[in-house]
Amino acid sequence: MADSDASSSDSSPAAAPNVITEDDVRVLVPLGALNDPATLERMLTENRWLDVAEYLQKAVEFHAEDAAAAVAYPEDAPSPADMLRAHPELYVLPRVQHALELLGQGKQALAFQYYGDTVFAPTRVARRTPHLDALLARLQDMILDGRPDVLNLPDERLMTSRHIRDYLRVYFPAFNRSPEVVASIAASKRDLYTTAAFGEALGGDYFRCLVCHQQLTLPTAPDHRFVEHLHDDCPAVTPAVRRRLPRRNRPPRRQPAPAAAGEPHGGGAAGGGAPDHHQVAPD
Repeated sequence: MADSDASSSDSSPAAAPNVITEDDVRVLVPLGALNDPATLERMLTENRWLDVAEYLQKAVEFHAEDAAAAVAYPEDAPSPADMLRAHPELYVLPRVQHALELLGQGKQALAFQYYGDTVFAPTRVARRTPHLDALLARLQDMILDGRPDVLNLPDERLMTSRHIRDYLRVYFPAFNRSPEVVASIAASKRDLYTTAAFGEALGGDYFRCLVCHQQLTLPTAPDHRFVEHLHDDCPAVTPAVRRRLPRRNRPPRRQPAPAAAGEPHGGGAAGGGAPDHHQVAPD
């Protein structure tokens, strides 16, 4: 494997029982079986982003039946194994992080080349959500800015790992059933009883959308409000997610009519502007 970020653990002490070893990784990555969450978790923890990319590609081939049902863009992907078209966000996430690792090492030219060849050029042919567009634009700005001193790699690694876990939880719900995920689903169902497949309860009025990864403040009727977020505001909803959403609680919000010539936009109403996707106000 060509993972320049991987660290060898051949000389490590013998692993404890139920802990995945380096030999396990060598066997399981080409296989791509998602049944054991420890395989992916070890690679995420060790920042082995190219191994993660290969593993996820093999996973959609190994779990062909589940992958066929989970294709984000069914009309665009001739095969669930075509990850770039079937699951563009899952294709992008580990590769984006690898580019950031190169940038963090001061290898700006190499990071820019990798981004151009492996991320930018291929994703031009893939359908992209506004969420994925924003992710790619942010990476491009960071690479062009070329300032590794302002790059917080530990935070970026945690965020990328969390987003990969979120994606698998939404699109491949039968897998990655670690004790932590099972406990999170059980806790979330108390408030998100129709939308727990797409959201996570963080405590109090705070929730997180697993589709777009945003934190939401839902002080009243959280399940009701979360349905509205998914239907109307979530920038990462794909056709595959939309097919699984609960029915709307009420008709969609009407968009303001275009202003007539010479009239101010928004019909002259005060306080106009784009909705805040991070806050859903109570009735």
